[in-house]
Amino acid sequence: MKIVNVNAGQETGGALTHLIFLSKILKSHQITNELLLFEDGTVAKAARREHLDFKIIPQKEVKTWVSWLNQKRFDFVQTHGPRANFLVTLHRKEINSSHIVTVHSDPQFDFMGQGLKGLLETRLNYWSLKKADGLFVVSKEIKEKLINLGISSKKLIQLNNAIEFSTKIPAKIEHQFMQVIMVARLHPVKGHKRLLDALVAVNNPQIKLHLVGDGPIRRELETKVATENLVQQVKFYGALNSEEINELYRKMDLALIVSKSEGFPLVFLEAANNAVPTLMTNLSATSMLIPDENYGIRVNNNLDGIITGLQQAFAMGPEKLQEIGQNSRDYAKEQFGPAAFFNQIKKGYELFSNSSIV
Repeated sequence: MKIVNVNAGQETGGALTHLIFLSKILKSHQITNELLLFEDGTVAKAARREHLDFKIIPQKEVKTWVSWLNQKRFDFVQTHGPRANFLVTLHRKEINSSHIVTVHSDPQFDFMGQGLKGLLETRLNYWSLKKADGLFVVSKEIKEKLINLGISSKKLIQLNNAIEFSTKIPAKIEHQFMQVIMVARLHPVKGHKRLLDALVAVNNPQIKLHLVGDGPIRRELETKVATENLVQQVKFYGALNSEEINELYRKMDLALIVSKSEGFPLVFLEAANNAVPTLMTNLSATSMLIPDENYGIRVNNNLDGIITGLQQAFAMGPEKLQEIGQNSRDYAKEQFGPAAFFNQIKKGYELFSNSSIV
């Protein structure tokens, strides 16, 4: 079995983590796999760090990368991200391998707020997804939406995200007030604006919010923080690497996922790895990640829900939040570790190829 994972090369956040984790898992099980990247960017940097096999060929050199794919005789060309999905689909007749797509997020929102250009790119991505031989999707909600688009359920495999959990929890740093972290791209779908509205409504200066990530609405959010007199409560960090984020988690009481739509948020697992509980809006994966109140805080997917959740978390106090964080880590480590992930990916490849691997 030979697999190539194709990506534009500039992923960040959960998609980058998933792509590198997938490559490492396949390698650890002696499954031949490489990365084909169209740019020397964040993915190549991570691949070098992890000693993964990768090839960089600019996307405009179509004949070169199509020829390389065919020479390598991969069983599956697995694409990640709308650009890679579209380019491989566009040249599908020239490629001798089966085409699989991993759908990391709800394609309806990938180009949200980008006007006519975004609408066109969304439609091209839908076209690509419909043409694929098989698809891995990271949530039940996305799977159902793709079925509604006319994609056969037989072509869809749900693939829950996973991470390699650390052997021990880093020592916590003592701190004042309730420290809350949100690691997310600064994009309308992630819910930052209503989170700030909730912070205003709660009106509790002892809640300190740390926003990690960058994106198209950063300036708008910074302006809102200033206008709403939240400067003493909210801190912007921009994009940080995993080591820097893990260091921040050492002094955090609570993590937030308040997206309007989300697949399977890797940031939940990263918070759980650090024994930090998560307040999460009601999304497709919420009940799976937080089965009950012993494992996190589930809230309605609206402003009132977020307000109530913040008040509830503050009332719990640090000791109760630490207890929930430990529960979350224990549960996530068992359910969403490397072994469970490989079993899912193996099942998908077997289904798509009608053969057995490893």
